[in-house]
Amino acid sequence: MKGTIEFSSDQIAHNFCDVSIHPKLTDIIVWIVNLMGEIVITSARRYRTLHKNDSGIHLTNPLRAVDARYYIYNNPSTLIDLINKNFVYDPRRKQKHCAILHDTGMGKHIHLQCHERTKSI
Repeated sequence: MKGTIEFSSDQIAHNFCDVSIHPKLTDIIVWIVNLMGEIVITSARRYRTLHKNDSGIHLTNPLRAVDARYYIYNNPSTLIDLINKNFVYDPRRKQKHCAILHDTGMGKHIHLQCHERTKSI
């Protein structure tokens, strides 16, 4: 790997390191770091849902989702497209993606997720 993985706080670092990380999520994170040189993880393992529409994917063990800072990249939308062209979340559910740029009420961020059937292309 030729870059850095940073965390927005010590608590986020602990939340990330306190559980196993799904190997497919690790693949996505390492791929981003190798391509972009860095990633800043702003949310990792959660211990409760944040709102009623929270899917709970941040509650999994092994961890299958993280959120990342979007504004450190010159063109975050292009990065999202590249991630989703290189990783298929679930071939059975093509409407789902490994990377999403959105705001769920907690601020705009890149949501990264994987599934047991996630495949790199």
